[in-house]
Amino acid sequence: MKVFSIRDSKADAHVEWLFSKTTETATRAFRRACNEPGSQYNRFPEDFCLFELGQADEVSGTITPLKQPLSLGLGVQFIDKPEPPVSISEATEMAQQYLTKEQAR
Repeated sequence: MKVFSIRDSKADAHVEWLFSKTTETATRAFRRACNEPGSQYNRFPEDFCLFELGQADEVSGTITPLKQPLSLGLGVQFIDKPEPPVSISEATEMAQQYLTKEQAR
């Protein structure tokens, strides 16, 4: 199991600790938190950074730190960008393609 933390640059502290099987599941959890409306990570994403800190042994209970914490990115990098709006002509074309496929069935 890997050990991660979220560091708050304004507090100058690691404010939340996470244990996760993979880096991908930890980044997914951080992404979800950064995109949660009203959360501190969403309101101030530039203040928070996800770090990988080491490895935890589930059997012995020991934690082996990395030689140096590994930054996985700032919260602003995890904010999902909204999809650009679809124009009326694009929507009409998409609807026509859908209807054509349905009629072919």
